Amino acid sequence: MALFWEFFTFELRLRFKSLSTYVYFLLWITFAFLDVASESFGPIGNSNGKILLNGPYANTYNDVSTALFGIIIIAAVFGTSILRDFQRDTFQMIFTRPVSKFS
Repeated sequence: MALFWEFFTFELRLRFKSLSTYVYFLLWITFAFLDVASESFGPIGNSNGKILLNGPYANTYNDVSTALFGIIIIAAVFGTSILRDFQRDTFQMIFTRPVSKFS
């Protein structure tokens, strides 16, 4: 558990120093705001009134588009960490000590 905590705190400190973290957060907040506040955000608002803005189709569309947007953000955030581990040959440190299933 201590090894996990070291990696976790290191990544958090590094992320809070990075400008990209705040840009991604701002994009996420803007996307969520437009998703809720604008009637013409996406193809749902452009319909001819037959689809309710808070109906099941609209909610499903918003959830799926938010999930796909989140996949891009997660790949951008964790991709740099994984690349850094392989560039510095630190990925092998995980295998030098016994790691439990939870860790």
